[in-house]
Amino acid sequence: MGLIPFLVTIFVLGFFMSLGKAAVFKHIPSTIRTMSAPSAALLGWSAGLADSSSRLRSERSMI
Repeated sequence: MGLIPFLVTIFVLGFFMSLGKAAVFKHIPSTIRTMSAPSAALLGWSAGLADSSSRLRSERSMI
């Protein structure tokens, strides 16, 4: 796969992944009415933690 098709694929996947994230954060207030802000914060925190831990694992495998 060349550089241009790779970049197009990455941007298309990123776009659709962002739609999924937006849908999750849109539905938090309708499902959890009383504590929507802490729930959104916890969800964002856990997603960031999962992302950073996967990056750490990939960096360790490169050593």
